[in-house]
Amino acid sequence: MSQALKQTCLYFSFSLGASAGSNDYVNNFLMPFLADGQQYTHDEFVRLLISKLDNQLSMLYQLGARKIVFYGLGPLGCAPSQRVKSKKGHCLKRVNKWVLEFNSRVQKLMASLTHRFPNAKPIFLDTFPDVLDLITNPTAYGKFNFILG
Repeated sequence: MSQALKQTCLYFSFSLGASAGSNDYVNNFLMPFLADGQQYTHDEFVRLLISKLDNQLSMLYQLGARKIVFYGLGPLGCAPSQRVKSKKGHCLKRVNKWVLEFNSRVQKLMASLTHRFPNAKPIFLDTFPDVLDLITNPTAYGKFNFILG
């Protein structure tokens, strides 16, 4: 194996992509009959998620990860499980506002990793605006033909 290929393999062995939080929201916090949705305020829930994420990202760094790309949450208020809660089937603004708050706190967490860990290169990719635009303006992206069955 060439030295350049070895270096490339080594570089990518310390790189990873991650996302977290969507299932925590959809399957826990936003379900009125589950404990997380009743036990925590939204702010408390986000603090809990950020704390757990911080611990997990710190562990990944300790295991050798240096370049971590974190994908922010998309507009969960536009998920079918949430839209059915709206009288007209629209996206739930309250849920999307919560997602934006979560994403903002993740961005701050990722920035803090740069200062706490030498050689860490955390990156936050904000997918929310693009996915929301695709949902709210689908014709701007061309014609879609879906075949069901």
